Amino acid sequence: MPDNIIVASGPSGATYNMATDDGFGASADAQVQIIKPVFGDTTTSTRVSNTNPMPVQLFSGFSGGSTASIIEDGELKVKGTLNIGNQIAIHGSTAAYLKVIVAGGVTGSGLSGDIGSVDNPAVYSAVEVTGAVQGISGGQALTVSATDLDIRNLSAGVIGYSGVTLTDSVAVQGISGGMAVSVSATDLDIRNLTATDVVTVVGTTASNVGVTGTVTAIATNLDIRDLAAGTDSVAVYNSAGGTTLPVDLYAAGTALGVSGDALKVAFDSVTGVTFSVNVASNIGVSNTAGTTLAVEGKAGMVPVKVDGAGVGDSVIVSATDLDIRSLVASDQVTVVGDLVSHGATTAAQITQANQKIGTLNNTVTAVGGKVDTANTSLTKLSDSVITIGKDKLVKTSMDRVTPPSDIYVATVKVSGAGKPLASATLQNGVTIKSSSDNTGKIYIGSTSLINNTNNGFPLLPGEELFLNILDPSKIFVRTDSTSSTIHVIGS
Repeated sequence: MPDNIIVASGPSGATYNMATDDGFGASADAQVQIIKPVFGDTTTSTRVSNTNPMPVQLFSGFSGGSTASIIEDGELKVKGTLNIGNQIAIHGSTAAYLKVIVAGGVTGSGLSGDIGSVDNPAVYSAVEVTGAVQGISGGQALTVSATDLDIRNLSAGVIGYSGVTLTDSVAVQGISGGMAVSVSATDLDIRNLTATDVVTVVGTTASNVGVTGTVTAIATNLDIRDLAAGTDSVAVYNSAGGTTLPVDLYAAGTALGVSGDALKVAFDSVTGVTFSVNVASNIGVSNTAGTTLAVEGKAGMVPVKVDGAGVGDSVIVSATDLDIRSLVASDQVTVVGDLVSHGATTAAQITQANQKIGTLNNTVTAVGGKVDTANTSLTKLSDSVITIGKDKLVKTSMDRVTPPSDIYVATVKVSGAGKPLASATLQNGVTIKSSSDNTGKIYIGSTSLINNTNNGFPLLPGEELFLNILDPSKIFVRTDSTSSTIHVIGS
């Protein structure tokens, strides 16, 4: 059957063809009309073509017929939620790539041009992305714009090792309602440490560093190492801070005694001890109270002077037929009275005195030997004394130095009026540092600093000064006028 149907136009006799084609209808030979769609208002009709495609609006089937999408300026815009069952593919020509903008709510400037472009800037809400984001082979590179963006490997290293500078740090924390972060590890044990746990601290050479007990190290410029004989020195002071070191002398484990500035010497034996003793020209000999001291002369000796109780220390002599003259060899002297009765006793006492004097001589001889021994010890001690300037120091050996048991720390506000530091008992001195936040100079000195800053040692902000002193209250600090802060530490 031929296509098309001829339609008469009317009285004029003109005819027109209606486009039809073979099709299937009520009978096998039915013609199906071919219709060319148009669009427009009541006065215009525009045929659908590649140049003028049919405008289409989509309506929701379950929302009362409300518009769910719209085509505007050549773009399909979807309102509401767009559910994609499997996947959506967006293809462009082989010569160029399509621009795809994925964004949340957007507010344009109302200008012309693409949303988000320079001519039409826009503010987009964040879009949640679940899963991995990756590029494609041959795809166009994405431009990332940021302030202070630093994309690189993080820098890390062993804490305390100077070979790697620690410049990066990463903080990981949860947020309220956030998604949990999975941590994958072998034998991961996150808990509080107990007394049975062992923590190993590894040094720069990967050797274990053992620490026993509590170790607290607070110091400025702390240098823990073996002392070197060529560059290091150790100063030993007495408990009062003087340069003279007191020395205790021991004999067989027992301390030797002293009396004032003299050495006390005691001798247990007098055997084989001899020494010379200087005795005064006048020696007084007395007896115990109530007894008589007998005096006996000896041939060839100096006469003994006897002072009596009479006038001018004269001796009162009472006798009958007194004959005062020089005695001769033929003269006889008879002694009567109490002197005769006490003669034997006096002789016995003189004998005892002689025995005691002999014992005393032996004792003095023994003392002389022990004094010689003491002189030898003192000579050896004198060899251990060296003179430095006006000070005399004793050579000693030392196997260890006992460090201080406490530290002295203070932060002091300083103004124009000078004031001393707080009193404390120090052993190794004190370090004074001017706070780096200060704007003026700090002056360090003694009491004369109160009257004039020229009497002090100046410190700029951040500078520090060490003073080897036992009591920090002897140190005075002040400023020109501005209130400043100093930090003090000592031990």
